Amino acid sequence: MGEAPPQAEDVEQALGYLRLLWGDEFMIGHDEQGYWAAPNGQIGHIIRAGDPEELGELMNDYAGTAR
Repeated sequence: MGEAPPQAEDVEQALGYLRLLWGDEFMIGHDEQGYWAAPNGQIGHIIRAGDPEELGELMNDYAGTAR
């Protein structure tokens, strides 16, 4: 059997945390494919990850961030 999908409360809590840390630099969300982030001011570029920790690492490493 596959991994159980995250509960809505867990997703919202993870999104809140990600937005707190990177919300000034990225638009952040979740859909049927997993977690995603789009750098503010860049059209057509989306970073995708299977879990919030991975997305956080990708955003932190993204060349366009000030971190």
